[in-house]
Amino acid sequence: DEAIQAGVTPVQFIVVSQEKFEVRDGFMGLVLRHADKQEVLPVILEPSGLEHELMSRFARLSAKAKPVVAFASGFGTAGPGGVPAPARASLELRAELRALDLKSLKAGATVPAEVSALAVVGPQERLSQPALDAIEGFLLSGRPLLLAVDGRKADLQAFMASPLDTGLGALLRKQGVSVQA
Repeated sequence: DEAIQAGVTPVQFIVVSQEKFEVRDGFMGLVLRHADKQEVLPVILEPSGLEHELMSRFARLSAKAKPVVAFASGFGTAGPGGVPAPARASLELRAELRALDLKSLKAGATVPAEVSALAVVGPQERLSQPALDAIEGFLLSGRPLLLAVDGRKADLQAFMASPLDTGLGALLRKQGVSVQA
């Protein structure tokens, strides 16, 4: 009962002996507890990757707080909702996901200090100067920055692609990186 209440899922085992054949319920999960935190592996079916999974869970248990990962929204970016469900679930285990509305940034605005990493995924419009300045300031702060930028915008109905200037090209060129169109 305690295992089920903690989130460990029962699995069925087939037991074959000389006199009988039976199906029994058992547990192949794990509950890790530290202070007031708990991590659950409901079922462990495969030992490969278990060491990595355990180390990740131990790290989360001992961490003071989850790091904040901000996904830029506005200007046609994917935002946090654009992250595929399996990747999002994996990220949410390790970090707090937030949206950062680039369009609402005013001149002189910065990315909040509690943001550990920033992702700007697939902008489809030119970013405002305050947004570009905030992204550049974030990059110069030394925190991780993911830029997934296209050099072209696809029009799938016309089967054409046209150049896409998000404004990030100039920022990247300062860092020695170029976006190919």
